[in-house]
Amino acid sequence: MGIGIDVPRLVSGLKHNKCVSVIGEVDDISAHIDAADFLILPSDKPEPFGLVLLEAFARGRAVIASDAGGVLDVVTNGTDGWLFPIGNASDLATVLKSLDSAMAEEMGRNARLSYEEKFSIGAYRRRFRQLWDTIRTES
Repeated sequence: MGIGIDVPRLVSGLKHNKCVSVIGEVDDISAHIDAADFLILPSDKPEPFGLVLLEAFARGRAVIASDAGGVLDVVTNGTDGWLFPIGNASDLATVLKSLDSAMAEEMGRNARLSYEEKFSIGAYRRRFRQLWDTIRTES
């Protein structure tokens, strides 16, 4: 059972609510991420990892998410996104009300850098090579 955050009502209270679309669950989110300034993941229970976060970061979109589960391994609060306490609609509203387009651009650039440094194929290759080199030198 969810915690009952009424997202459409929350959005209606925003200063620029015409700029916000509540999409819901979709099979392919890529077009929606590309059209957005931010990705919001207001999960009411901890996400084990949240692949959609990496999809947003890869597309240069910052994330606003509940601060639980695997989200904490992806989003750095205030750098490439914002975190709010799980189930706390007023804190989510505070974050949403503080945003502007300049922040979207800056945090989006940071999100893309985070993706490249931590989650891209190149990042995994570098870490694998480091591990392999460590194993070989210890043998």
